[in-house]
Amino acid sequence: RISSHMGVTPALDVTAIHSSRTVIDWMMEQQPNIAWHVADAAAMDSKWSQRFAVLFDKGVIGAASAEDVADSAAKFQGGDLNMPFEVPRGMAFLSEYRRVLRPGGWAVVVMPDKTAWLQ
Repeated sequence: RISSHMGVTPALDVTAIHSSRTVIDWMMEQQPNIAWHVADAAAMDSKWSQRFAVLFDKGVIGAASAEDVADSAAKFQGGDLNMPFEVPRGMAFLSEYRRVLRPGGWAVVVMPDKTAWLQ
C-alpha cells in the first residue's frame, strides 16, 4: 500500500513489473510498499485480467515501437514506399494492457518522442 504521506487518500494497492530481476530487487528495497514482479509487459500474469484501474507505461511501448519502425523502415529499402508500417511489438503491449485493465480503466503511456505507429 502507498501511504497517505504520498498524498494518496485512501491508500492504493500498486503493482509494478520490470523484465529485470536486478531492477526488481533494487526497487523492492527502495519502494517496499509496492508489489514488484519480474514480468513481460506483453504477457502478464493470467490472473491479472481486468485487475487494474490504471496502468502506467513509462517507455515500454515507445521502445518496442521504435524497433517496429526500424524493422518496417528496413523493409522499405528499395521496396514499396506505400507499404503500411507493421507494429507487432507495440500492438502486443496494447492488447495486453486492454486485457489487464478493468472496464473503463486507463492506460497512461509516456513516450519520449513520436513514433510512426501513433500517427
